[in-house]
This record gives sequence, structure tokens and C-alpha cells, in this order.
Amino acid sequence: MHPGPAGERSIVRWTAPASGTFQFQGRFQGIDSSGQTTTDVAITHNGVAVLFNENVIGFGAQRPFLLTLQLVAGDTVDFSVGFGFNGNYNSDSTGLKVAVTTLSTDSTPPVVTPTVTGTLGNADWYTSDVEVSWSVTDSESSVSTSTGCETTSVTSDTTGVTFTCTATSGGGSANQSVTIKRDATGPSVSCGSADGAWHSSDVSIACTASDNFSQLANAGDASFSMTTSVPAGTETANASTASQNVFDNAGNSSTAGPVIGNKVDKKAPTITITTPTSTLYLLNQSVAANFTCQDNGAGVATCNGSAPNGGNIDTASAGSKLFTVSATDNVANAASPEQVSYTVGFGISVLYDQTKAAKSGSTIPIKLQLVDALGHNVSSATLVVHAV
Repeated sequence: MHPGPAGERSIVRWTAPASGTFQFQGRFQGIDSSGQTTTDVAITHNGVAVLFNENVIGFGAQRPFLLTLQLVAGDTVDFSVGFGFNGNYNSDSTGLKVAVTTLSTDSTPPVVTPTVTGTLGNADWYTSDVEVSWSVTDSESSVSTSTGCETTSVTSDTTGVTFTCTATSGGGSANQSVTIKRDATGPSVSCGSADGAWHSSDVSIACTASDNFSQLANAGDASFSMTTSVPAGTETANASTASQNVFDNAGNSSTAGPVIGNKVDKKAPTITITTPTSTLYLLNQSVAANFTCQDNGAGVATCNGSAPNGGNIDTASAGSKLFTVSATDNVANAASPEQVSYTVGFGISVLYDQTKAAKSGSTIPIKLQLVDALGHNVSSATLVVHAV
């Protein structure tokens, strides 16, 4: 090998026939006996990487080398000679002896393995931020190129995003793909509110639910209702519905309800009768009815007695009487009628002198008169009076 007069390097190029590991063992040697050899020698990989760089000075001078390289098929190894530090190409003949040994070859592409880090929910959905990283290995040759193999994060919900890592070594190319589905948000739930009105039965509140990514786990949850559960015979202005958990296919959940403030009245009004009482009233006696109806829920709608409240009860005839009060509230709950039994009777007006003395054993005529509350004589031959 001899450099050119204008500084051209003399080059011997070896091209890798296959991918693998190769050993290069040999030497450069000054072989020009007509003068003193002064050359610089080098070994480069693919024309760029300098693997060996020495000077050969003098006839017979040697520069040995032993290199082990991992190469891809088609890679080049150049052995070159320049005219050295003196800038003179005369007497610069330089010998090269090299033996190339194949230590191993690569017949398989790299192994590409994805690693996915995150919280895995149901049905292959992730419920947290996700990190995708890659491992690319080849035990037989170095990986020359890789694309899409950087670590990537998924931080927003998606129905599916695919990542692909492609790598090339002496054994060829390989790729792997992974698809990430992320849903870290519970379903969207919306329910109605209390309407502010009183109801005689339990209130049902309509709700809807939806999920934009993994969708609802139960399709029936798209529309459902929740109901209050007020015991019979009670009333409340703040009845609460039950609550309901709604799940999506990823396993996220949202809670609907409870909805409070519902007004439910399942209790009839209460009736209290103060007058009349279970006693004796005189014929034509003026007795004002006194009664009340109360409802702490929807309120009293009707409160009616045998006589109006404050009006006179029936004393127009003698005998047993029944005073009745009935009531309803504003949601049509009806109270059982409340009743009081009373009696209307006569007053007695004495028409003889009760202070007059009489002999023992004598007959004393007694004269009486039946009167009403106003003192009017209401005696009648049809009325029978019993002495007791």
C-alpha cells in the first residue's frame, strides 16, 4: 500500500458479509528498503469511527492490532495508509497483513418488549395515568436503529391510542405494538330535584347516566329512578331517596343521590272535639260546637262537623245524639270520623209548694211541668215521667 502524491490515502476495504461478531488481527509494516518509511496508518468503521491510528517509521517497523467488532451485514472496515508526518509520499510503501475471524453471526432480529405501568381496571382499561416504556435487546449484534421506542405517558382519557417500537440489528428488524385505553373518570350522573309539592305517596326522582369512554357497565343505568321510603302513617317535609352507584366498564363508579327535600304526607289529619262532650244538654239549649282539625304535612283541606265550628249543636229534640267531625288534608288523606255521643233532655218546673208542712201519712199532690232550656212548657200527654 502506498499513499498518493497529493495526500490521497491508500485504502483496503473489508465489507461484513453478515451480521455478527468479527475479530481482526494483523499488522502494518514498513516495507520500503530504498528509504525510510514514514506513514500514518488507520482502521475505521463505516468511514467514520477511528478504531486504530498509529505511525510507521522505518523499514521493517511494525504496528500490530487486534480488534473485535460487532457488525451489521454491509458494514465496512477500512485499512488505510497516509504519507505521515513528513508530508512526503516517497519511500512510503507499507505492507498490511490481516486475518478476519468470524466469532459469531446474528440470524435473529432484536427482541422488543413493552412495559406498561399504571392501574389496570376492568376489560383492559387503565384507570390512572399510564407510562409505556420499551426494552430492546439483541445478544448477537448491536441494535443499529430504533424508532418509537422512547418512554411515553398517557395522561388523558382515550378509547385507544397505539404505540409501536421498531428496532433493527444485524439479524433484521422487529416491532411490537401496544394499545392503551384509559378511563380514569366515573360516569356522568344527573338526577332531578325535589319539586317542593306535597305528595300522598313516595316520590320517584328520575336520573340519567352516561360514560364517554368505556361506557356504562349496565346499559340500564342510562335511565333509572330513585324513590323515597316514608313509613305509612307518617309525614315529613324532608324525605330522602336512596342512592345508587353507577359503574362504567373500566370499574370507575359515581354515586347518584340521595335526593333530599321531598315532601311526603301519608298521615291523615287529627281531629279534636272539645264541645259537645258526652253529657246531658237541655232541650233547645244553645251549645256552640268547638272542634279542631290539624295536619302537620300538606295541611288541612276540609274540616266539617255535624254543625259548623262555633255553630249550635242539635238540641231541638230530646234523645241520644251523635256529633261527628270529618277531615281531609291537601293530598286527600282522609281522617277517620271523630264522634261524640250526647243526650238532650228536659228541665223540670215544680208547680207545688215544697215548703208546706203535711201530716204524716197524708196524700200530697205533686204537680210538675217539663220545660226546655228557656223555661218554656213542653209538657205533653205523650211524655211519660218516671219518679226515681
